[in-house]
Amino acid sequence: MQAEMEEGEPNEVQNALLAELKTCHNYEGVFARWESSSRMRTWFTEKKKSWSNKIKEEEEKKKKEEDKKKEEEKKEEENKDKKEDDKKKEESKEEIKEEKKEEKKEDKKEKKEKKEEKKEEKKEVIEEEVITTSEKKGKGKDEIELAKIIEKIVEKAEFIIKLSMPK
Repeated sequence: MQAEMEEGEPNEVQNALLAELKTCHNYEGVFARWESSSRMRTWFTEKKKSWSNKIKEEEEKKKKEEDKKKEEEKKEEENKDKKEDDKKKEESKEEIKEEKKEEKKEDKKEKKEKKEEKKEEKKEVIEEEVITTSEKKGKGKDEIELAKIIEKIVEKAEFIIKLSMPK
């Protein structure tokens, strides 16, 4: 019978199959099961499609979430890099300012040292003059000490004037 079905056309094959099934005593039960199984096949294929679609959607959502996380991480890294760069720039600016301040302080110290040296030289010159004049005129030690005291008073007055005058 199977050899006959393979040789014939599809309609002939179906007709031969139906004729063979009708000869069976349980034809109606077999036919009902055949119909229900064909419905089940379509239902099963539809379910398979819906399950695969759900799985694809879930995978797409996961990919989107992963992409968003990656983008956020990149943005955070960029922000961190920017913050670090800004900190470095600020630190370098602060270092430059500190260096300038130190240079100014050094310049002021040098100026003060020069002024002190000039004052010391003036003192030495004045002391030498006082000593030479006292030797020439025959002045005593009291007069020399008095000249030194006057010189100190003059220095203090100059210092007070410097403090009171704005720069």
